[in-house]
Amino acid sequence: MNKSVKIGALLVAGVFALSGCGSSSQADSASEESSSPSPTPTLAVGQDQYTPDELEAVLQAVKADGGLSGDVENNAALQPQLASLSDISATPALCVSLMSSMFDKSLADGNLAALAMGGTDLLMLASYEDSSVADEQAETGDQLATDCAEFQLERGGVALTGAVETLEASSEAPTTQAYRATITRDDGQSETVLVRALSGTTSLSVTIFDPTDAAAAVAGAEETINAALAELEKK
Repeated sequence: MNKSVKIGALLVAGVFALSGCGSSSQADSASEESSSPSPTPTLAVGQDQYTPDELEAVLQAVKADGGLSGDVENNAALQPQLASLSDISATPALCVSLMSSMFDKSLADGNLAALAMGGTDLLMLASYEDSSVADEQAETGDQLATDCAEFQLERGGVALTGAVETLEASSEAPTTQAYRATITRDDGQSETVLVRALSGTTSLSVTIFDPTDAAAAVAGAEETINAALAELEKK
């Protein structure tokens, strides 16, 4: 498989897999809280837009320090993939981002870098010219639990139904949001856990497909996001 399409292909496979691969375990209980604000008055991360090279360097450092496997893909490799995933739709429309931060159309407006962390798990960094995009993401995130309690996902004539709930999460970023989306197929169910942190111009997100333990998945995502925030703070 060509590296330039690897992450996008894996993500689509993770969501639209037609073989029975759903988790049978029950994840830990969710919290009603969708964000964890920080009282920090001055942003350590996200005061300005990061360059593609800076984002890639951050992920290379996170990968090395954490002993992680998987490819780091840069902005030039990722931007064409956004177009290839544009035919994935959801009803309501905003619910498509629950499957992965990779499916968020606002990514096209920012500089990107991504780390594939085994299988389809993904750490994505996006940095924008100003904080307005991340601010909008935070506002939209607050609507997901209500508007996407039930939703439909479609690609290429294949339609799947889903449901979402918020999970409790925190990080060193001013805003942290987490969700668990359950997808129902004819042959079973699959789950996605998405943890997203927002700081100024910058969005950091971890997507985990079919975690065996939702609480452990969130905890791992928090640790990974904090490691990335620490590296961004050095830039």
